[in-house]
Amino acid sequence: MDPHNIERIHTFLACYPHPTRSYLDTVRRTKILELDPMHIIDYDKDLFDFLISNPRSFFREFQEALSGLHNFNKPPEILIDVSNVPKNLKTEIRDISEKHLGKIVFLDCLVGPVKQRMFIITKACYRCLRCGEETEVVVDQLGPYAKIKPPMVCRNPSCNRRGPFVMVNDKRVETSYQEFWLQEEVGVLNAGEIPYERRAFVIGEHLINRVTIGEHVTVAAVVEEMQPDRKASSERAVRGFALNVVGLRTRRDDELIEITEADIEKAKKLAQKPNVIDILADSFCPEIIGMKDLKIAILLSIVGGLQGRPIRSNIHTLCVSPPGLGKSTLGRYAQECVQRGVYTSGELTSGPGLTAVVTREPSTGEWQIRPGAMVWAHSDGKLTNLVVIDEIEKLKDDERSKIHDAMESGLVNLSKAGIMRALPANTPIVGFANIKNGEWEENQPRILQTGLSPTLLDRFSLVLTLDRDRDPERAEKFGEHIARLWSNQGSKPQGILSKQELKKYLLIAKATNPEMDPSLEENIKKIAVSMLADENVIKATGLKLTERQVIDIPRIAGGIAKLTLSEKVTLKHLEMAVDLWRRTTLEAYKDPNTSEAVFGVEGLQPLGVPEKCQIFYGENDTEKSQAHKNSERKKTGKLSLQEKVFLAKKIITELCGRSESGEAKHLDVRRALQQHGLSEEDAITLINLLHTKGMIMSPRFGSLVWIGD
Repeated sequence: MDPHNIERIHTFLACYPHPTRSYLDTVRRTKILELDPMHIIDYDKDLFDFLISNPRSFFREFQEALSGLHNFNKPPEILIDVSNVPKNLKTEIRDISEKHLGKIVFLDCLVGPVKQRMFIITKACYRCLRCGEETEVVVDQLGPYAKIKPPMVCRNPSCNRRGPFVMVNDKRVETSYQEFWLQEEVGVLNAGEIPYERRAFVIGEHLINRVTIGEHVTVAAVVEEMQPDRKASSERAVRGFALNVVGLRTRRDDELIEITEADIEKAKKLAQKPNVIDILADSFCPEIIGMKDLKIAILLSIVGGLQGRPIRSNIHTLCVSPPGLGKSTLGRYAQECVQRGVYTSGELTSGPGLTAVVTREPSTGEWQIRPGAMVWAHSDGKLTNLVVIDEIEKLKDDERSKIHDAMESGLVNLSKAGIMRALPANTPIVGFANIKNGEWEENQPRILQTGLSPTLLDRFSLVLTLDRDRDPERAEKFGEHIARLWSNQGSKPQGILSKQELKKYLLIAKATNPEMDPSLEENIKKIAVSMLADENVIKATGLKLTERQVIDIPRIAGGIAKLTLSEKVTLKHLEMAVDLWRRTTLEAYKDPNTSEAVFGVEGLQPLGVPEKCQIFYGENDTEKSQAHKNSERKKTGKLSLQEKVFLAKKIITELCGRSESGEAKHLDVRRALQQHGLSEEDAITLINLLHTKGMIMSPRFGSLVWIGD
């Protein structure tokens, strides 16, 4: 040991002006001492370099210095405090190389699979079976695949033989040990990059069980040499890296973005403006003009609904449109506006890749849990988080079903190989999908053209179906916008927020948790009765609305209240939620062959909506409106999709009953449909739709049989 280094450590422990008490006072009171590397570098730069370049010697000499200052029965455990490490001292996992061997690195990373607590032998004692001489063996290289090497020969001069030796178990020294994986944070990766990961381990009591899967952590670790696998021989030239963690801290929400009092005052001032939601929508991805409802829906997904209730607060959003409208750009921007965001493509993602999967580790054969995107992006509700799934329609049905439970409960439940875990996945989802056939078909509801199952659609609070806007005025604005972008004059428009300002505002809004005004209970009750029991709604949409969709209205209202930094959810917020839901989800569920869908609710009018577009009417108005629609439909001969399906079922079953073969001819079915007012094109489209939905089948060419319910 270097006496000069020990003397410098003596002086540092006794004299450094710690904010609360000196390190020496701290070490006398506790069994653990956390060293702040910023204190060391501030006191003695050479001592800091010694810590980084040769941590093993530093810790040994530090223990020696402590023993000289105080008589310890057992020296305290020394850890590195990583809470104040600046970014310029940190390293990326992918940059760890042979030059870091034996040195300390500071990392920001995600926690991957975590193994169970074990113990490791740090010092063993072997007894020679010939003479009884005992020899102590210190395990030099701790970590994965660490091995204890018995003595080569007995140290007894009179024996001096090659054993045999046996370990004396009651004289060995053990300590706690745990392994886990550390992975690069998804948000710092460029497009197409695969996150690097390294095996890490902790030795000692105070860092055991400190992390869980999906947590964001800052660690200080000594880079150790590791065999590539358990069976590799010590002579093998190719080696790997392992991280001996000597300092760890979970990065909490407020550490990721610094929110000052000035930021809060600025946000409150903006929230007082009557058009604050329009300003936020215009600030979100300003390079794409229009799509205001979609931008508002994404903002609502980021801030979520009311928290602390027995039901979920996450607002999931789905957008379906023809390709080429900029959905991917919006998704990327959304990921960049949150603290913990994951962007993934349905074409390259599996169901377990979104949730979690239990796999067997190749090198050891042990079962371990691999977290997916929703677990990575989990938040306890204080920070902004989001999972963006582009081209969600390209996920297979059985893979999409794996996210159902996570979307509703915020948990990923695993049960495999005796492992039963419920991983936290409290994450809102924004999904983007392209239409099955590239363009909308005008003769059926848009919700049926998404290619997604009803059970998945039911979990999205807001469903938007966008179309290409061929309006000349909008086309002119779009042309001017593109010209400015390409001429490099696309400076930030006045009156909107920068990305960083928007990110801070959304974080402040997320932390807001307004109370629901008790006077809204009767209004919410009327909405529920209307959506679930009104036959007019069922007939107009051709689909029954579910209880989950009823709950979405107050959830969206809570999100709007949070976006405006309100202390209470008021009638105004509820009306805005109803209006947004009508323009998005209800529009997607409407049958284009019927007129406007109406709800029979009295006394609740959406704000800023013309009378002809309002979805809430008094009971008498509802009856008159429905009677008018029915009479108009009879005059024009138009049928809803549900009525067309019933008609086709009746025709096919009657023709099958009259046929000796029990089959209806394709041509006869088409002609019968045309006799009931359908055009030849509509009849063919209906038959193709029934084929796609599995309601009819063709036993042989030119014949049909009804097999649906």
